[in-house]
Amino acid sequence: MALDLAEGIDTESVLARTSVFPETGLLRTLEAGGIDAAFAYRNMAVEHDLPHLALPDRIDFSNPGLADEYAAASADLPDRTIRGSPIRYAARARTGRGREWVRALASAHATLREAGFGVPEKYPEKVDA
Repeated sequence: MALDLAEGIDTESVLARTSVFPETGLLRTLEAGGIDAAFAYRNMAVEHDLPHLALPDRIDFSNPGLADEYAAASADLPDRTIRGSPIRYAARARTGRGREWVRALASAHATLREAGFGVPEKYPEKVDA
């Protein structure tokens, strides 16, 4: 869907020459030289110590303020169409120890950034359930 949002790219032409790999093996295939380039989450590239290029907000689905623009991208499945939306991670605890861990995680902005996660200044949003 990022290709749909990128200006000046012939999405169909690019996809016609593209191989799709399971996410679990994508970066191993890249590291082994089986492919020349890959779209991956930044945190995965950082974890594998791979050089990476950050995509602009307008096509990387990271900015909640661009939700309407992201919704212009879509993927058709046999039974429905999926529209683009901001990518957001969440954590949920089910035990007391888990809640302590989630609190520590949510306050570790520098650690999350070092691991390749983008942490907007207004986060974390906390919802007690």
